[in-house]
Amino acid sequence: MGEEIPPSIIDQNVTTKTNHYLTKFVENLSNRVNSSINSFQFINTLQQLAHAYELPSFVLTDDDLFAPSTQKFLGDYSLDEIHLYLDKYGIKKELAKRGYKDIIINLDTSDYFVHQLCVTDKSLYTNSLINGRFLINLFVRKKDFILSDFKTYQILRRIETFHNEKFKDKQIQKIKYIDGFGASEVYKFMENHLNDRYLLSLIEWICMQDPRGEFSKDKPQFPGQNYPGLRFGRKAGKMLISLAVHKGWDGLSNVPEHFHNAYVYHMQHYTFLNPAFQAYFDCLCDSLADDLRIHGLSAVSWAFCNGHVRNRDDEIEILYNIFYKRGYQVSIDWENAKEIWRYSLNHEFNEVAKHFGEDKAEDILHNEMIPSM
Repeated sequence: MGEEIPPSIIDQNVTTKTNHYLTKFVENLSNRVNSSINSFQFINTLQQLAHAYELPSFVLTDDDLFAPSTQKFLGDYSLDEIHLYLDKYGIKKELAKRGYKDIIINLDTSDYFVHQLCVTDKSLYTNSLINGRFLINLFVRKKDFILSDFKTYQILRRIETFHNEKFKDKQIQKIKYIDGFGASEVYKFMENHLNDRYLLSLIEWICMQDPRGEFSKDKPQFPGQNYPGLRFGRKAGKMLISLAVHKGWDGLSNVPEHFHNAYVYHMQHYTFLNPAFQAYFDCLCDSLADDLRIHGLSAVSWAFCNGHVRNRDDEIEILYNIFYKRGYQVSIDWENAKEIWRYSLNHEFNEVAKHFGEDKAEDILHNEMIPSM
């Protein structure tokens, strides 16, 4: 899984590697400029011939001259190929089971960096009460990475340089899990054993939803959801991996927005690029194993979202800045998390609230979910 990638801070004495991504961008831009110049020269020649032989002249607008060329999805896949992949991995079949038998696939490749794949159904446009008329909405880009792009490598280089009394960098000195010597050993190992360049498919955002579905005990609401999910995430994940592997890309990466997203990816054998964060997340899952078993993933994710997960110092646990920690033990303050049942059990909450009011409904559902000791 992904990580944010801030600007690199590398020792100036170290020889920097070629920025393949920038080179590719400049070469592509140069080709487009040359193509435009050649087009103008050709148009000018045609205009001169038309004038010399008294043929009807013509005028091209800016839209004609600068109309965007049709691109393949991520530079590799046509619309027909996307249809084939949706068939191959059973996505269309799953949608048909849910009553979506007249699907529409839209590809938006107008942005230079991020491409969009949107799957919808004609039936969704006949219901004015539905917001967000899509079944699958995917924003993804293809990007070249070199080793120094990765945050783990950057942190290790900073630790080697600033993790001592001479520089007294307070932020770096807060890092507990590794010292300067250890950081040097790890980043040198990375330099010797990892490739110079990686081509990754980065999922910027993905949402799969059933706009005609309803939340229930079996389909509780999760943070960020407006409608229940479609429940074929594994098939969609396999399809996306296949799209990457088939064209020789090195990997598929994404950045989970909520705890439940990260947990689902974790159960599908995704790992974080940053090994320290992976260790932290493994510890979180171990600490919350009983909560997940008793209350379910939806309730635990809402507990994170609403600030009810606390560490051993009774501080709210937030899913970042893990470099400054030595212990990762956490717990959930369920006694003060009654509002969670309003979301994760909203199908029951609304019914109970009709008879007892919202405040009492929170207490009733909360007490039902707490096991007797």
